Amino acid sequence: MSKIGVNISQRRKRLNMTQEELSKLADISTNYVSRLERGEIDHIYKLIKPLNKKKYCN
Repeated sequence: MSKIGVNISQRRKRLNMTQEELSKLADISTNYVSRLERGEIDHIYKLIKPLNKKKYCN
């Protein structure tokens, strides 16, 4: 797991969210969230941009 993936996973869990809930908020697939958290991909822009607009990133 990458450091970014660990951070995403920890933050999601602190918010008591499932990967599915996070994926719906960010308008990305659950598979994409899973791959981010496992460190298979590190293109987090697709995740951060929609969440930032909804004030989930701080």
